[in-house]
Amino acid sequence: MTYCRRKRIADKVMDEDEIKEESCTLLELATQTMDIDSAIEWMAKRRLLSNSVNCGTCGEPCTLITLTKKLDKKIWNCRRHNFTQSIRKGSFFERSRMSLLDLLLLINMWVEDYQQKEMMEQLHVNKNTIVDWCNFLREVVEWDLQKSPTVLGGVGEDGTPIVVELGESKFLNSRYHKGQWRAGHWVFGAIERRSGKCCMVEVPNRKQQTLEPIIRQWILPGSRIIADAWVSFDLLKDIDFRLYSNDSVVHERDIVNQNDPNVHAQIIENTWMRAKRKLKKQCGTSDALFSSYLHEFLWKNKPFILTRIHTGEKLYHCDICDKTYVTNGS
Repeated sequence: MTYCRRKRIADKVMDEDEIKEESCTLLELATQTMDIDSAIEWMAKRRLLSNSVNCGTCGEPCTLITLTKKLDKKIWNCRRHNFTQSIRKGSFFERSRMSLLDLLLLINMWVEDYQQKEMMEQLHVNKNTIVDWCNFLREVVEWDLQKSPTVLGGVGEDGTPIVVELGESKFLNSRYHKGQWRAGHWVFGAIERRSGKCCMVEVPNRKQQTLEPIIRQWILPGSRIIADAWVSFDLLKDIDFRLYSNDSVVHERDIVNQNDPNVHAQIIENTWMRAKRKLKKQCGTSDALFSSYLHEFLWKNKPFILTRIHTGEKLYHCDICDKTYVTNGS
């Protein structure tokens, strides 16, 4: 056991905005966390671990000590009252037996859409551990989406309706290798053309009583809705014609209205294509996990805001459209 006088892990802790604006590749992460000490400091600086801990008995700051027999080689300690606490206490990693270095790399690989087989090979971790962590990360994603629900459309500052494309598509409908038919999953989706903000949800059917509450929940009044011209979108007129203006595209013929090139469903169609490619690659034959994989796709493709430091302008980047828009307001 080695004592030192450190009461804090990192000299400076990043604030929430700094953490959100930071980007880091797998190579950069590996370079910055080459040993356990640098990994612990990197995590504390970004609020993934507590940067300091007070003694549960006297309330005074504990000291960070080295204990080589412990998994992370470091624990918090108050010598006066024989109080000790794991540096993982209260963190996302508290119950895991994986090393912090491997956990950081695993999470980064999951964000970058590495295959589970690649994670196993790179980290030398068994399949069950990788599967459990990927499921755990999707649970966190689902919680975050529920905490901050997305709303689309409305009226822009210039008074014009914001365009929202609506559509539906069937996922994972195919035959098993033994020739048995797989029913697949109907998904209803909407994407805001201006920003790329997107919503998707699995639906049991395409009836009015199923879709009407979803449209009311997702899409703000004043929006211009462009939708596939399938029969269920007659319900837009039934909701309240004053709330939305709408146009339709006959998907079977073309995804662009020949009479008005602005009336098209190209963005939602592109989104379906990307989502299906990802889910087919990751989800395989797991129907039970379909919704969680869909939520993972939505979370990873959420547009994010960058700030120009000198001008204060907000740059709104959409991975789906691969475009950056200048927005006003905070």
